[in-house]
Amino acid sequence: MKPGICWQWALILPLAIAVLSAPGCKRAGTPAANTGVADQQINVGGSDFTVVRVDLKQADLRFFWRTADGRRLANFDGLQQFLHRSHQRLVFAANAGIFDPTFTPCGLHIEEGRQLVPLNTHPGAGNFYVQPNGVFFVDDRGAQVIDTAHFTATAAPIRLATQSGPLLVLGGKIDSAFDPNSNNRQIRSGVGVDGQRQVCFAISHQPVTFYAFAAIFRDQLNCANALYLDGAISSFYLHGTKTSDRPEDFAGILAVTQAE
Repeated sequence: MKPGICWQWALILPLAIAVLSAPGCKRAGTPAANTGVADQQINVGGSDFTVVRVDLKQADLRFFWRTADGRRLANFDGLQQFLHRSHQRLVFAANAGIFDPTFTPCGLHIEEGRQLVPLNTHPGAGNFYVQPNGVFFVDDRGAQVIDTAHFTATAAPIRLATQSGPLLVLGGKIDSAFDPNSNNRQIRSGVGVDGQRQVCFAISHQPVTFYAFAAIFRDQLNCANALYLDGAISSFYLHGTKTSDRPEDFAGILAVTQAE
């Protein structure tokens, strides 16, 4: 691997969550009791998506990468074991931004207010470096998605943050570089913030274009700003199951937890 390159993994993974099949069909969000997490399955243009909304007024959204002694949690199973030792359970999880072959996040990683990886403004190859890239973060005012160029202007204490690229939607506009007819189709995951200030996660169940995936956040989820997280290895943990039945390792994991 060349220095400065963060690879986008290219395997297409089978997905296990059943979804509605009629084009344009939605199911109302189903909340997990007292967790602030609601999920729904939608079908848009013949493609299926799982959508998870997280209400930060109720949900404890956290960020994980390594234990205090530097051991990488690696995947949802590792995170569950870690949480169990502190009498916590996993409600929802999604792999975070793109990482390099050493399983180090390619850009900014802040968890529990601690910056473990700095903001990355260097040029490079791969999806992470497609401009504009951006940052999803949670501070004292709630959640935001912002382009990297303006992130340094943020003054409030930041509790968690992940940097990735490209931005899917910025200021209500889909990236003009995205081609609706592109042959670049992958499983994709992303995160946005809707008009109610809820955090919206989405993952595709079939390979889709960047444009089609971005349109989900703008047109279906009412997210003026949304960030691509990762591609074919992406998975969600929800209702005790994963959206991929193939074991994969990640770097950062965004998760909602609850006391057992």
